[in-house]
Amino acid sequence: MSGSTTFFVQIPGISPSGLSWNDAFKSALNEWSQKTVFKFQYVDEFQDPCIVDQLNGVAFTSDICGVAYGKNTLAVTMRSYRREILGEPSIIESDIVINNTMNYDVYDGSPRLGRNQASDFRRMALHELGHAIGLEHEENSLSIMAPSISSIDRLTADDIDGVKALYSGLIDCPKKKLSFGRTVAELSEGDCTVSQITGGGADDSFIDLYPFSLSQQTTVNFTIESQTLDAVLLISNPFLEINYLDYKTKEGCGSELSANLKPGDYILLANTFAEKIDPVCDVKGAYELFSNFESDSIMDLGETLSTGGSSSRGAKFQGGILIAEDFKFTNNLSSDQALNVIAVVNIDPIHINKEGFFIVVAEVGSQIFALNSSGEFTQAGPTLSSLPKIRSKRLEVVERIDITNDFLPKSRGINDINVNFYVAYGLYSDTNEIYYHQLPINVTISEK
Repeated sequence: MSGSTTFFVQIPGISPSGLSWNDAFKSALNEWSQKTVFKFQYVDEFQDPCIVDQLNGVAFTSDICGVAYGKNTLAVTMRSYRREILGEPSIIESDIVINNTMNYDVYDGSPRLGRNQASDFRRMALHELGHAIGLEHEENSLSIMAPSISSIDRLTADDIDGVKALYSGLIDCPKKKLSFGRTVAELSEGDCTVSQITGGGADDSFIDLYPFSLSQQTTVNFTIESQTLDAVLLISNPFLEINYLDYKTKEGCGSELSANLKPGDYILLANTFAEKIDPVCDVKGAYELFSNFESDSIMDLGETLSTGGSSSRGAKFQGGILIAEDFKFTNNLSSDQALNVIAVVNIDPIHINKEGFFIVVAEVGSQIFALNSSGEFTQAGPTLSSLPKIRSKRLEVVERIDITNDFLPKSRGINDINVNFYVAYGLYSDTNEIYYHQLPINVTISEK
């Protein structure tokens, strides 16, 4: 599903036209890489194609690993598969054996017939590499994947489209932003399906994709609540290799999944079943996704953005709820726990030692509040210039912002709330441009 693989290529010998078999095979690899979404790499080493070792090898042989070649067979590609939790089995190895009793050369144009008969090694390699990718024979369109060699000596539009159909589903499927806290969404007609993102198969269940990244070891907890959707949660790497799966331990139509993840890139998959299983639940419908985390390190807040046209994005924002007694960070507390929300800003190096200011805003539902210099949140004004500045100073390398300090939600009558905080800074030399973070500092207060 990564849309890439590595071939081990060390084919001895030179063609009658003077080009080595090795270079002709590499040329075929490069054409697939340059013209399609699939990318081949190669290593100049021999790997026996007759050994199943999850390494892709190629070689001239006298038989197909112990089985005789057919009378007119030039080469054979052997694929090994692995069953996947999501979608059809995936290819984990493709090996190519080339019939060493046939005559080959390297040339363009029409096939050579008669006394000078020789098959073009390069177009044979192109064809077999198409099988290695997962393409089958094409009998109805002009294609290098036709069952027999013809005058076609380069990839055609049909070949290119075939690879796109297999490997572009995950790329083309719209992604949703995963913000820790509460997200409202729906699985319904028009959403991507499992068969679309995995390049085939019969699983037409709907699926939402939430990519996310972790910069440190983090425990994540995801819960879907729904009255109608028979939800399933999965966590994969960026290539849809499933790391964690909900085995429907939650009662009702919802789903819950917890995992302790290493630093890296992941996708949270909100899915359902291909066919209705629970008579009370359906395979489409609205849902609420609740996401929280716990980590020994403060959470990165994504890409640095700005309100102006500056190309400088060298700042880094981090934030979360500090559980002081354990020195851990989270986004989820109960109402009787002290709330310490902090942000840490690594200032863009070109802004250090310049006169600047900081702004903090809070998003509660559709309402926006701003923190003032007295430590109180008030209704935010309609313009950037109307937002209060909580701190003005010469900017240092690292700035810490204590948004709340030992705030007890229950004492203010707050038992259940979801707040997204954003921290920004700017320079007095240009107050119309401020720098802020892509992902919010989420605070979820809940009795659940």
